[in-house]
Order: sequence, then structure tokens, then C-alpha cells
Amino acid sequence: EEEILGIKPVQPVVTEIIPIEEEDMHFPTNATLQEKVALAKPGTRIVIKNIFFYQNSFRMMPTSKPAMDELIDVMLKNPTMVIEVQGHICCVDADRRNLSLERAKQVRRVLEGNGVDQKRVKVKIKLKKQIQK
Repeated sequence: EEEILGIKPVQPVVTEIIPIEEEDMHFPTNATLQEKVALAKPGTRIVIKNIFFYQNSFRMMPTSKPAMDELIDVMLKNPTMVIEVQGHICCVDADRRNLSLERAKQVRRVLEGNGVDQKRVKVKIKLKKQIQK
């Protein structure tokens, strides 16, 4: 029927998000996470510092609370925002226990436990090797 009437199906527009490094955004010095999010473009990689885990564990250290509270606040104030959490461990050649993935999942669990839908938080791993000098 559509062919006879000359109606062509509408193709969905798929836009690829190109990653942008935080440094390339030139955020103001000492900008808060909320300020960075407000200035960011889709795909901007924002590093959230001061989220720490106990050695060989995905259990978060208490010193991580301020950074996590700020992230929770930003996520709740921006209900359509979707993020990707990249957990990583450093100084190893292989993450045999998937600790980096478990750390990213733990961040997602904390967000979910504070009212953020887990569908808004994707997890990814990143292995960071120690540079030999």
C-alpha cells in the first residue's frame, strides 16, 4: 500500500557520539562535576577523581563518599543523562579477576542504591599499565 502511494519509510537517524577528552573541553579550573556536565557535549569523558577502592577489592573506601555523593547528585538532577563508568586498575599486565569491571559495577550499584536507574549507567573496563622509566 505504501509503495503504491509512494510513501517511503522513514529511516531512523543514527548519530555516532564521538568521544571528547576532558582536556579538550577546557573546563574552568576547579569546575565542579555539575558545571562540567552543564558545559559538556555528548561523549565528553569526564574524570571523576577520588573514588578509591581497597587493594585487590571492589569495596569502595570511605574517602570516596564525597565524590560519589557529587556523582549521585548530578545524576539525579539530570534524569536523562546516561553515563559510562570505566573501572580500571593500574600497574598490572592482566586483570585476571576482572577487578576493573567489578569496580565499575560497584559504582553502578551505589548509584542504583541511591535512586539512579541502572539502565543509565553502562560499565566498561580500562587496563592501565605502569610506564617503565
